[in-house]
Amino acid sequence: MHDATHSSLPRPVEPETARPHVRNLLDLAWRGDAWSDSRPALSFLSEGGWRHWSRAELARRAAALADRLLDSGLPRGATVALLSEGRPEWALGLLGAWRAGAVVVPLDPALTDHELGRLLERARPEVVLVSPMQATRLRDALVSTSARSVLLEGGEPAESVETTSSAPAAAPTGSRVPRGHEPALLVFTSGTTGRPRPVVITAENLLHQVDALRRAVPLREDDCCLSVLSPSHLLEITTVLLVSLAAGNRVLYLDRLGVDELTRALDGEGVTRMVVVPSVAALLLTLARGRMASSSRWPAMLDRVVGGLPLPRPARQWLGSRRRQSFAPQLRTLVCGGAPLPVAIGEGLEALGIDVLEGYGMTETSPVLAVGRPDSRRLGTVGQPLSGVELRIEAAPGHEGEIRTRGPQVSPGVLDDDGELVSLTDHDGWLATGDLGRMTDDGQLVITGRLSDLIVLPGGRKVQPVEVERVLADDEAVDEVLVVGHRGARGEEPWAVVVPRDDDVEPQALELRLRARLSRLAFFKRPKRFLIRTTPLPRTTRGKLHRLALMQELEHLEVSPC
Repeated sequence: MHDATHSSLPRPVEPETARPHVRNLLDLAWRGDAWSDSRPALSFLSEGGWRHWSRAELARRAAALADRLLDSGLPRGATVALLSEGRPEWALGLLGAWRAGAVVVPLDPALTDHELGRLLERARPEVVLVSPMQATRLRDALVSTSARSVLLEGGEPAESVETTSSAPAAAPTGSRVPRGHEPALLVFTSGTTGRPRPVVITAENLLHQVDALRRAVPLREDDCCLSVLSPSHLLEITTVLLVSLAAGNRVLYLDRLGVDELTRALDGEGVTRMVVVPSVAALLLTLARGRMASSSRWPAMLDRVVGGLPLPRPARQWLGSRRRQSFAPQLRTLVCGGAPLPVAIGEGLEALGIDVLEGYGMTETSPVLAVGRPDSRRLGTVGQPLSGVELRIEAAPGHEGEIRTRGPQVSPGVLDDDGELVSLTDHDGWLATGDLGRMTDDGQLVITGRLSDLIVLPGGRKVQPVEVERVLADDEAVDEVLVVGHRGARGEEPWAVVVPRDDDVEPQALELRLRARLSRLAFFKRPKRFLIRTTPLPRTTRGKLHRLALMQELEHLEVSPC
């Protein structure tokens, strides 16, 4: 890039923490004493109530599954696909396959049968580990492949699992487990802008992520994480499952993300942290406010008296903990990624005494590059880079620029149609993220948009949709919003598509209200059209708003001029 400056983000100095030496991926789960550890590691809420697996049971089950795969002749380095809902069996499949020396391909249960079949054709796994709920639909998808399915058993420990109960106290990791630069995962990107591509994630990528995340957001022995993302999401695999296992924490799974199930888990199971996307963060805030409004345990008078005072942080935390007693009494940390979090939602959750830490990354970086720290977080930023992560911003002086990164978190590449590895970096090891960003004066990274989303106006000016969306999303009347470029007779212009929280809202009144908010932006950045819709905006299978799908919808929409 000509006339560019390289602005490197500072690496925060983080204290060393005493941890057992981690040699490979199974060391994360076993921690040396797992085979004799009776503490709950994984819990699952279904219609029959809570079901718990201890660390010892998880270790024995994973060993038994690995034995089944090895007895069937699975070679080391073979590809094993994993299709299951978020439940203990998913973790069993992952750890069992790794123990057998396999490369795991996580498949999203939200995929259609057609999409599932296409990914299986591309990945060409030798085995598909599948939950009972997904087994029926898998049969049709396997027709065009040579893969065979292996059922992930649930329920009480099976006899075949118990036969391994005489294993030694220290779990044997063996030489088959992926390690170093060997592939551990083959993760398909969500495909929001085209054909999904398989990204190779190595054992070193994952080991770095877990260690760096634990340094950035320290955990306690009694921490408990509620899982609400798809288990196949790389963010879920690293920040929830692997980090929790490495720290000796418990992970809770729900059979469905409903209000009753969410409330039951948050209120009575000691949940201390969650990793979410913005839509789930908004749901939590709505749920919390509803519970507080109907609860007699919260002294409303005290809230009115001190709620608006500039209190010191310890007092604010105490007040917040009192506010959430009827909702999630032990929830301390919420990590949010996947998309920008509206500041108003973050502020609402922080008012409940919850540390809201925004993060940033991508599948090709395993996935986390930066995250807010509990002691230096700042809403509207994604914090500082993880230890070992190099970031730089290529920009003309005084402007935002593209974020680039290198380090042990960067994937070695993607597989082409012939199975050959294609590197994603330049000759110096730098990966271009395609995202635009800048740094604040206090060293926090701010994501300002994405190169491919830029709207180029007829006069040459450029509009970054994310900048406009942030302003609109901070209005409490807005549930969802996307700003996209619509090409008409006069060229491309920005349009805003808004889903209001209240279905009875008067569209013209809402538009006037939102246009007033946009007065802080330059005139050319303001949307030329507002489309108010009562149906949700399209999303990808990973829960992200699907900008491309919405643009395709608008191509066929006839709108009379204002």
